[in-house]
Amino acid sequence: MANIPHSRPSISDKDVEEVSAVLKSGELARGSKVALLESRVSSMHSMAGGVATSSGTSALHIALLGLNVGQGDEVILPSYICASVLDAINYTGAKPVIVDIDETYNLSAQSAQANISKSTAAIVIAHMFGRPADISQFLDFDIPVIEDCAQAIGATYDGQAVGSFGDMSMYSFGPTKVITAGNGGMVLAKNPDYIDSMRRLIDNGNRNEYSLAYSTPFNDVDAALGLSQLDKLPEFVERRREIARFYDEALAEMGIAPILSEGAIAFRYVIQTNQAEEAVPLFKERGIDAELPIYKPLHRYFGRTAEFPNSEFAQNTAVSLPLYPALLDSEIVHIRDTILDLRRNLK
Repeated sequence: MANIPHSRPSISDKDVEEVSAVLKSGELARGSKVALLESRVSSMHSMAGGVATSSGTSALHIALLGLNVGQGDEVILPSYICASVLDAINYTGAKPVIVDIDETYNLSAQSAQANISKSTAAIVIAHMFGRPADISQFLDFDIPVIEDCAQAIGATYDGQAVGSFGDMSMYSFGPTKVITAGNGGMVLAKNPDYIDSMRRLIDNGNRNEYSLAYSTPFNDVDAALGLSQLDKLPEFVERRREIARFYDEALAEMGIAPILSEGAIAFRYVIQTNQAEEAVPLFKERGIDAELPIYKPLHRYFGRTAEFPNSEFAQNTAVSLPLYPALLDSEIVHIRDTILDLRRNLK
């Protein structure tokens, strides 16, 4: 069996046709396709509107600026997350306040509340691995919330789409994400005034008065692929859940609780073992590209460990296995069998 990559996009003939049609039209810049993608994504989350950007990182950056976050402000974020989230906060000049996660790999509401100060301007809450965070706890803090849905488009919380609870939400459409536009991201907002201010931030063309703007190109070629992929989102989500249930049933034989939780889309299938770093090469020996889900928790960049017991536990025990719609049935069976085989040796 050929090597099974950790991620693989599902690109159909229709995807290719939609992109080809835009290329043949010669209308490649930011136009009607981008506007339609912004409208569709914002509508499915009951938000006032959306602004497409060049990446998920730029979407978060623009979201923070839309909230007027800057020097003298503090932004709370989880340690167990991609460093690009930290980058976006640092771009604004605000102070990142890194806090611990809970047992679901999501931001701990208790840790966040303990770090709120008079300078707290926003809280970034990621729905890690497609598993919804307990968002209701954070809304009671009366602090602007930005939902990081980079791994969770299509997930629900209490029957409602994640990304529709906070003041803003951001998405990523990179090659490894739930749906891909090849590149790009998007920020949504409930308040239409935020949408207007964020559009001004990315409009580096005609301006009556000079103000700082950012080049975050997203064009109709990208949007055409994104729209075609969005049509298949329900199908993608169901296939992800189907694969996760298959893995869960195998682990249930060993008395391990299911990983797929209510409302989750199973962006990643993350198992726990006391020997995470040792497990990764063992899976690779079997032709399976397993990975540590997070390269390095943010607190480790600053030499801090004692304050982050849950993030430390996650980093030492979590292993991410391939789970995406493009997996072949034979690959899924091979991954399931390998999980069972290795879990007997890696407790």
